[in-house]
Amino acid sequence: MSKDVIDIASEIEKLQFKAAMELSNSWVMERFLLVNSVALYLLEKGDKEQAMNWMEGLLDWAEEDLLSEAENNASDLNGWVNKRMENEVSITKALEIFRAEMPDIEIIRKSWIESTEKLAEYENMEPVGFTNEVELEYVKNRQHGFIQVERFEKPLLPIPLYRHPNK
Repeated sequence: MSKDVIDIASEIEKLQFKAAMELSNSWVMERFLLVNSVALYLLEKGDKEQAMNWMEGLLDWAEEDLLSEAENNASDLNGWVNKRMENEVSITKALEIFRAEMPDIEIIRKSWIESTEKLAEYENMEPVGFTNEVELEYVKNRQHGFIQVERFEKPLLPIPLYRHPNK
């Protein structure tokens, strides 16, 4: 197997892993939003203890002690949150990172875009002539002379011919 194929397979594996992480993270966000909604509802109802239990439940599986960190930064909670979010990555930035990490996939993506643009050029062109499958097969076999078709099973559908868009 060529190195290019192995590189592309590796990049596809990375993309699948990152996509799986994103899907998993979307469920984490869903959990945060649901728990936050429940806690707000309970606080409005006056049930602070149950609201706290719900919110603390979110922290049970966190890898760091965020509650202690919040307590340590109690004098400037807004500053603490902003500092933690300093390196937040937007979708645009994430795409830039992924595309830089996966150059082979990026080459394929760009060539697809270029091909699509070229096809659009052809779609707006008038055909310069028409052929059919029999004539194409005849030309492909590098035969010369007259085409004589005695029996052809398929209907002879016209195939449009175009000039190259740059000529």
